[in-house]
Amino acid sequence: MENKINTKEKIIEVSLKLFSEKGYEATVIEEIAKNVGIKKASLYYYFPGKKEIFKEVFNSVIEDYKSFVTELCKIEENSSIKLKLKKIFREYVLYNKKSIKMSFWDRFYYFPPPELKEYIYQKTLETGGEFSKKLKEIFAEGIKRGEIQGNNVDFLAATYHYALDGLALSVNLYDEKTLEVEINKAIDLYLKLI
Repeated sequence: MENKINTKEKIIEVSLKLFSEKGYEATVIEEIAKNVGIKKASLYYYFPGKKEIFKEVFNSVIEDYKSFVTELCKIEENSSIKLKLKKIFREYVLYNKKSIKMSFWDRFYYFPPPELKEYIYQKTLETGGEFSKKLKEIFAEGIKRGEIQGNNVDFLAATYHYALDGLALSVNLYDEKTLEVEINKAIDLYLKLI
């Protein structure tokens, strides 16, 4: 049984890499099987086709992201909310820079295969909604503690999220050192406004 799980995980890992590098259309089942070290017919034991492999890869990307965001957004009782927002901003942007999974997600969100477009958009919408909810809770706690001015949690969370996504989408334009400078400039400016 363990060998079957390892083979399935290997298929997902190899497919993530190939889809990220080559795109959906250019990635073929034969190449996935070859890179896994199995025959094409054996691959069909695990997945009925490329579309199902893609969905499994996409779901693993989302689950990894959800775990990352859940852990990142935990509020510590005695810590500053503004420092928490700064940490989230920095870690989220760096996660986008270093993660092949986020590169995969960005590629297919903006250039989805037509037959998977609705699936990708629906899953992304659900997942983004969960992150927004966590951000609203953080801003609500900051207002409650008197650390953040204002009372429109929706507005505060949305503007933060848009600033965060804007920088996260441009991570490949910067080397590591310059990205750190840009992260600090963006979040410091945002925190001065609230």
